[in-house]
Amino acid sequence: SNLQDYYLIVDKETNDAYFCFNKAVKDGWNDLVQNYEQITEVELEFETNERGNKKVIRLPENATTLEKAKYELCEKILGYQQENNISDKELAQKIHLTTGETKDILYCHIDYFTLDRLITYAGRLFAPREIKVIVEPKKDNLHARTV
Repeated sequence: SNLQDYYLIVDKETNDAYFCFNKAVKDGWNDLVQNYEQITEVELEFETNERGNKKVIRLPENATTLEKAKYELCEKILGYQQENNISDKELAQKIHLTTGETKDILYCHIDYFTLDRLITYAGRLFAPREIKVIVEPKKDNLHARTV
């Protein structure tokens, strides 16, 4: 998923702003929407507001390799759902999870799942059933430092 798929959602009652996937807006969060627009940046936060609505997140630059791998798998599963235009319930059936657990994946709650579980769920969606792990050296910081 790219950042164009994220929306800023404003809760009418509290004026709290939070981020949401386009899909979540279509799935019933639109009763909370005062105003939404495409955004270019989102900040990492695992939070819920008082009403239990989850904030959608992206990883910070200093995310661990494990966090990056888990997040990428969540994004791939979300991408599959969007490309195939299937509901959360249909996706849950395909990966053999409850709808609630599936939504946790779609909202990228990487702290709720182990990497091996996410690999198993992704393997149920994608053919051929092969997941490659690519290990690349860290990129050096290209910013010049003035002393």
